[in-house]
Amino acid sequence: MNITLGEAQKLASQYQKEAEKCNAATETCEGARERAENTAHQGEEDYVAVATKS
Repeated sequence: MNITLGEAQKLASQYQKEAEKCNAATETCEGARERAENTAHQGEEDYVAVATKS
């Protein structure tokens, strides 16, 4: 496949934009996962605190 320099630059730019969207989505997902883990951990601590009072 023979492409011109301009075409190659355009393709590289498109790939870069897609990579940036992927990275942003990954960061969003990681943030949500961390918040969910923290919430679950807090829930476990609350449960243990209530259970040990009984």
